[in-house]
Amino acid sequence: MKENAWTKESGWKTVIRNLFQYGCYAFFGLCAVYLTVLSLFSTSSVQLKRVMSEGEAEWFARHVFFLPDSPWRHLAAGVLALLLFSLVRNLASLAGFGKKKGRFLWLFLPFLFLCTVFVFWADLYPASDPSKILRIARQVKEQNLEQFAVGGYMHRYPDQTGIVLFYYVFHCLFGRNDYLAIQIWNALLLTGAYFLLGRIADLLWGGEDKMAQGLTWFFCLAFFPMTLYVTFVYGTIPGLFFSILAFYLELEYMGTGKLAYGIAAAAGISFAILWKTNSLVMFVAMCIFLMYDFVMEKGERKKKTLLVIVALFALQRGATWTVNGFMEGLTGVKVAQGMPKTAWVAMALRDRGEAPGSWDGYSVGLYERNGYDYKKTNEAAKRKIAERMQVFWDDRSYGVDFFGRKNCAQWNDPAFGSLSAVDGREEDGRKKLDNLCHGPLKYSMEAVANELHSLILIGVCFYLILGRKRQKKGEMLLGITTVGGAIFHTFWEAKPQYVLPYFVLLLPYCARGYSAMAQRLLALWKERKEDVGQTKKRCLQAAAGAGIICAFLGMISLLSGFRIISYTVHVQDGPEYLEQYEEAVQRELEEYKERQE
Repeated sequence: MKENAWTKESGWKTVIRNLFQYGCYAFFGLCAVYLTVLSLFSTSSVQLKRVMSEGEAEWFARHVFFLPDSPWRHLAAGVLALLLFSLVRNLASLAGFGKKKGRFLWLFLPFLFLCTVFVFWADLYPASDPSKILRIARQVKEQNLEQFAVGGYMHRYPDQTGIVLFYYVFHCLFGRNDYLAIQIWNALLLTGAYFLLGRIADLLWGGEDKMAQGLTWFFCLAFFPMTLYVTFVYGTIPGLFFSILAFYLELEYMGTGKLAYGIAAAAGISFAILWKTNSLVMFVAMCIFLMYDFVMEKGERKKKTLLVIVALFALQRGATWTVNGFMEGLTGVKVAQGMPKTAWVAMALRDRGEAPGSWDGYSVGLYERNGYDYKKTNEAAKRKIAERMQVFWDDRSYGVDFFGRKNCAQWNDPAFGSLSAVDGREEDGRKKLDNLCHGPLKYSMEAVANELHSLILIGVCFYLILGRKRQKKGEMLLGITTVGGAIFHTFWEAKPQYVLPYFVLLLPYCARGYSAMAQRLLALWKERKEDVGQTKKRCLQAAAGAGIICAFLGMISLLSGFRIISYTVHVQDGPEYLEQYEEAVQRELEEYKERQE
């Protein structure tokens, strides 16, 4: 009887394991393939669009343009990169480098040094929301609490309490140079985040692929859009670092069962949420994988996992209460409830900003019109959401087009808003970054970012082709987090900056994809004379796979006139908008040239 019961339990666990692993693979695969195809056929770019209205003076507004791209050029670049990595892997193996991991580790020192030099050389003061948050942190020390009053910034956005408190500490330590200290902090944390991504790659695949860690570090260091955000005085990089730290610790726990790793992971993600509330997406992903671990394990390990899950929720709530308590102690003002999240969703379903679902001030305006009353604003936002959903339902073609353009605007900007993040922040008339933000260098950097963006996604697709079997526990953690981010930002404010952290989480999969594919190519090359028949068979299979991919992309090109294609993966502006884009580019370059003269 006991043996039958054990067999039955084992059978159910096999079913659960297969459903979970293949389900995660399917969701991640659909998301990654969608982003890849989107990247191959188009790219997005923000420019100042000329606006002319009858009876009004001409003015310019920020607008996201959807530009055509070349899938065949990107595919050729991906194949060329694969051949290059194969050559490097072979040479490394012949030289004996493949026996030792971490060859790229030394590059983090010059990377950190260059980031630090850039911070001091550029000397960029924060603008927009980062400027407001830093100013409020300074005002707290001066006991100027106007932004905590009804209608003030902190009354509207109490979720920023954590970052304001942290910046208050920076201001107490560094005075008026606090913004530079925060940027150095960003550089340190970004270096740490990249290091941990490499360690995650080694944790997952290091046993059979010693190149995965080094190649992950290579792509991290090459991905300059994230690096430019070191000057961004906001929670983007700290939130990313502590999230990746939490992922690494959770994977260590799932591999070793040591309770200390699990508790530390819970503490890490709690700290990430204090820096950036969107890290709740990472929190949910961690919960999903811990619940899976709880179901699959038994005995003492099951109890430990349950304790980690409890710690995850307890530490997250405890951290929030602690930070709120400190802030209330400093200000004497109770932390407000803030705007309801439904107001943000209502704004994210509108089409009035520079792109569908982008910031247009509706959420704040709705809160103001309802007298800063949470309940009234929440009800009004729900009505707006229902109204917009009804519009999408009544005109489903428009609904598909809206969400297609929204996703393209935030996921298909290869620079992820990094050039805008450093623009307009130089003081005293300095123009050190004028070329980077408005000159020929800007467009060169955008072109490089466009190629790199597609190369990374092609590498992820290589991983999906080769990694569908023999998944390790937790291997899909970063991938499912990216899926969660994609779903969340489909219904939240659209901005490339907000989805950038999820894209960074793809880098280990990209590295593993190129490395594993290079490994297969080298193995095929080495056995070509030993087993001619098997080599021919594998070459035919590879050729058939390449043919299917080319046929698939060719079919999308041929069917681009159909709305379901042009609204989802072949998102491109018409001739009139493309002319306006070219006009905007020429105007910006001419203005740059005049400034240089």
